[in-house]
Amino acid sequence: MMEIWHPTNYEHVEILEQIDVHYGPRGLIIKVGDDRKIFSFIYDQQLKTANFVEAFRFMDEIKASYLVHEASEARQKYFGDRKLPWYLYKSTSSDFIDWYNQLPGPGTDVYHIEHHVIATVDSTFEILSMYEPKVLVENIK
Repeated sequence: MMEIWHPTNYEHVEILEQIDVHYGPRGLIIKVGDDRKIFSFIYDQQLKTANFVEAFRFMDEIKASYLVHEASEARQKYFGDRKLPWYLYKSTSSDFIDWYNQLPGPGTDVYHIEHHVIATVDSTFEILSMYEPKVLVENIK
């Protein structure tokens, strides 16, 4: 079950657009924003598995529509209104985590892994991680 995710430093905006994604030696960085702010979600810690994230996937909003019902339920529970715009969710029990647990090696039987969802107007990022990312905010206007 997904719940609303409100990381430190994140300020709600009405529309969230994808700006940039980078995975390299310094970690995974996902940049999203609107015409006033850019939010950088930075996964740069290497914990017990020596990975920045355990798994990461990206898809367009059509393919990610399977998340719509759970996101709507999370907004209803948190805000009392399922139609309010919100773009960040997390879960400790999801199909993505179930898929990950079926792969060889340790999973949630050994580690605390969260499923983070960052949805934009045209794309969805799903990240499995043992920690919450740093969120940096850049004002552009």
